Amino acid sequence: MINDIIWDYFAMFRIGNLKKNNLANKLSFFPFYFIGMTLCGPFLSHTKILGRIAAVQFAVFAPIVLSYFSVLAHPVHLPKMMYLCPMQPDERRKYIYGSYYFRIGVHMLPGVLGVCIAVVYSYCDIFSVIEMLLNDLTIALLISREQEAGGIVTGDMIFVIATLSSVIQTGIIADAEPDMGMKAVLFAVFCLIQLPLEIRHLKSAGKQLQAAISFENTIH
Repeated sequence: MINDIIWDYFAMFRIGNLKKNNLANKLSFFPFYFIGMTLCGPFLSHTKILGRIAAVQFAVFAPIVLSYFSVLAHPVHLPKMMYLCPMQPDERRKYIYGSYYFRIGVHMLPGVLGVCIAVVYSYCDIFSVIEMLLNDLTIALLISREQEAGGIVTGDMIFVIATLSSVIQTGIIADAEPDMGMKAVLFAVFCLIQLPLEIRHLKSAGKQLQAAISFENTIH
């Protein structure tokens, strides 16, 4: 089954599937968002080496873009035709949960690589590493906004907060003497805002994963 999960994951990036999900429209703001975040770097740091800030921000931000793009391209359910296949509920459960966990792992690999680049080219300490990885993880765990239960869209809020937090972190760690006060603020934001939102979102994700096993709950 793992071979099917891997194959289907990459197959969802076909042009036809992307057009069907209108991903071009959903991601049209990303170039402007990235440029704006990159230009914020010099204002978040006292260093004059702007190229280094931009390189570190790209290494951290690019995996976040990939992760969010993948969330939009891979909804938490089977394609409609697959529900017509003779699969037992237990097989559907293994496939759906396996696909979700595989996607999380794929999202985290470039995130870890980006943080490693940040460590090499900045004054990154263990606390910044942990927080940037947690930001990557919160985005990797997202499900498509159309699937959030109860009509409460928390995924976009999580994405924006986590992205801003990581970008601010890259500005802070560009200095030999980072602003510890700002680091404390970012940690407080994670504990008081990001974490509660993530817990609520994971509850929604759990419901959607369970509902995706049933044909009746998924096909509307």
